[in-house]
Formats: sequence, structure tokens, C-alpha cells
Amino acid sequence: METQVVQRSSTERFASFNAFERAYLKGIISSLGYDYIAIPPLKNLALEEDATTREIKKVFSTFPFVPSRVVFSSASLNPFINQLIAHSSYVVEVEKEYLQPFFDVLRTVLMNRVLLNPSIKERTRYFEPGIVCIYPLMTKSPVSKDGIVKLEKLIVDLIVSDRYRVLYSGFDIRQALTIICNQYAINYRTLFAYAARKRKTREVYSVLEEAAKGQIKEMLHAIEKEGCVRHVY
Repeated sequence: METQVVQRSSTERFASFNAFERAYLKGIISSLGYDYIAIPPLKNLALEEDATTREIKKVFSTFPFVPSRVVFSSASLNPFINQLIAHSSYVVEVEKEYLQPFFDVLRTVLMNRVLLNPSIKERTRYFEPGIVCIYPLMTKSPVSKDGIVKLEKLIVDLIVSDRYRVLYSGFDIRQALTIICNQYAINYRTLFAYAARKRKTREVYSVLEEAAKGQIKEMLHAIEKEGCVRHVY
């Protein structure tokens, strides 16, 4: 059965809140935000972890109160790009209060491979095998419980953040976004809320409009027409 994207209010079967929640939890539908759902559900994208990612996460677990954090490996997008990343680089974002303590501990494990809030010039080291760049995490960023970057955050940052864009060619980013947007479940309410906090709603919307196809593009247009996507510059 081909996936259909519909508004929750347009189908009696999922009209009530409880029916919607049960269907979502059972994997019958996926929620795309703004009351749009996908039937049958789109796939959830799980980025692969490697040995260094697991080492980084292990360091986080040593803190008595584990901070909000995001770990991203450049090679995790290899299934979606042409120029495969042979030696992964890593972007780690962590609550500001934990930046220095986390850097100090991780440096004892990975030595000189760790950079703290690197300058634009220092980011050229991204392409050295196994480099880990640590940055402050924006408050209220969409983060997952396991510390791997959440899809909604990843998409926005691939579009607007040099922290992520520098890892790929522009063509690779466009190709990856086209595949991800059309094949995987994305919560657009979460995505655009994060884009708005970065004051990049219009830029993000324009790129996604170009990348999306079929029903996903129609859904984006409907969301904007209904005034759900604010034009933040």
C-alpha cells in the first residue's frame, strides 16, 4: 500500500485524540506535525553509531547528571550521498555549562582529536580522521534521549549551520534532503519550531519545498497556507 499523507481531521478513523495516540503507538500511522499523518507510517531514520560515537556517549554517562547533548557522525549519512565519507568527523553539541568539563574528560580519551568551539579556521581540521568538534547546544533544541542527533534538528542544521554543512558538498546535502524528506517520518512542527528559534524559517522552508515531492510538497504548501509556518527572518 502506498503511503498517503492526510490531515488527521479528514479521516474519522483517527479523529479522536485517543484513537490517534493508539494508532501512533502501534505503528499504524506516523505523525508529521500540524495534524498531518502518514498511512501506512513512513520509516523512522536511525543513524548508525560507530566506535567513536559510542566512546563519546560513554563519556557523557560518567557525569552524575547527564546533560542534554547531540552526537553526529559525518559518515552516518553515507547511505544518502554520492561522495562517501571514508573517515568520519564528529559534531558534539552539549549544554553550555558542560562544555569545558566534557571537553576536559573527552580529551583524556581521544587526546588531540578534540576541539572546543573551534573557529572557522580551526574547522578545516574537520577532514582529519576522527576529529571531534564540541559546540554549545542551543536551548530547546530537538534532541533524542539516546543523544544521537534528532532528524528534525539534523535537517535544519544541514541547511543553515556551518557546523554540519562544511562536512558535505552542496549537491550531497540536496540529495540527502530529498531522500530523507520523502522516505522518512519528520515532525514538521518540531522542525519549524527549531528553525524559527534560529530565525531561519523562510530559508528552511524554501529548501524543503525544493527537496520534497508529491504529497510531502503538497503538505508543506498547505502548512504554509494555513499560516502554521511563520516567516521569521
